[in-house]
Amino acid sequence: MLNVRVSAPCLPYDVVRIEHENIAFTQPMPLTGELSFLLPALDEHAELKAVLSDGTVLTAVAHVPDAQNFARVALQWSGTDPGELVAKAPKVLDGQVFHLGQSLDTSGAVLQVFSSRISDSAASGVVRLSMQAAVTANNCEAGHAARVHRTVPGEPTSTYDLTLKGPGCGAVGERLELKNILRDLKLAGNQGG
Repeated sequence: MLNVRVSAPCLPYDVVRIEHENIAFTQPMPLTGELSFLLPALDEHAELKAVLSDGTVLTAVAHVPDAQNFARVALQWSGTDPGELVAKAPKVLDGQVFHLGQSLDTSGAVLQVFSSRISDSAASGVVRLSMQAAVTANNCEAGHAARVHRTVPGEPTSTYDLTLKGPGCGAVGERLELKNILRDLKLAGNQGG
C-alpha cells in the first residue's frame, strides 16, 4: 500500500486528480488543504502524480517490493454515474476491493481496485470479476467510459479502455451487471516457484 499525502493549503475544496500506472481518480480536497489516503500499489516502482486545478503537478516515486505479492485489477470509471467492480472470490484468496475518489462532474473519475495476496501457501482458485452499473438519465444514451489496469504475478501487465454502450433511456432505474467483460483471475499458490 502507498500512504499518499497531498498538501495544498492555498487550494481548499480543490479537486485533485491522482494518476498512477495509467489510471486516475479525482478527489475533492477538504477545507484544510490536506488530503491523505491509502492506495494499493500497482507496480513495484510506483510513480504517482497529483494534478491540482491551478496546473501544479506534484510527483512522487516509491519502491514497493511487496507489490509483486499481490494480484490486482483496477477499474477506473469516468463521469458522474460510476459503476462498481464486483469480485466473487473464494475466502481462501483473501480478496478485498478498495474504493477511491469521487466524481463530481463529467471530468471526474473513481477507482476501484480488487487486491488478492499471492503467497506460497495460497490455495488455488478463480476470482469472478464483473461490472455493475446503474442506468441513469446521464448515461442511458452515452453509456460509460472505463479503464482497466491488470497486474497479476506471472502475467504481462495490461491497461485497456472500455466503452460501454448505453441501453437506452427506457432502462433508467435499472441496474445492469456486465459479466464476461473483465477477464477472471485464475490464481494458484507457489507463483514464484
